[in-house]
Amino acid sequence: MLRISRTNMSPLGEWWFTIDRYMLFGIIFLGLIGLFFSLAVSPVEAGHLKTSQYSQWMRFKVEDDCLFFDQNKNIINDFQEKIFGIFIIQLSGIWIMNQKMWFNWNILQGKLNLPIKLK
Repeated sequence: MLRISRTNMSPLGEWWFTIDRYMLFGIIFLGLIGLFFSLAVSPVEAGHLKTSQYSQWMRFKVEDDCLFFDQNKNIINDFQEKIFGIFIIQLSGIWIMNQKMWFNWNILQGKLNLPIKLK
């Protein structure tokens, strides 16, 4: 720790003896951890991820026993593409090969927000 005499009456000395040092070092530590993690996810590392023409979309695997519901809790068997909803997902696998990473996501259940149509 920083050694400052208690007889030091300068503004730095007064500040040092009135500040909560553990809180100060805790904040500095959290800032350094945040800096570390922000640099860990750099664009250089992002180049190792598998990319394709659909890489901006997150792709999921849908099993036959997966259930989809609408806003009124009715089961939906077929639906339109690119529809909005809330999903329960499971990460079932991560593969790293040749410095590339693949994820396998499964949809377990979903609630789809169907557009309202007036008759």
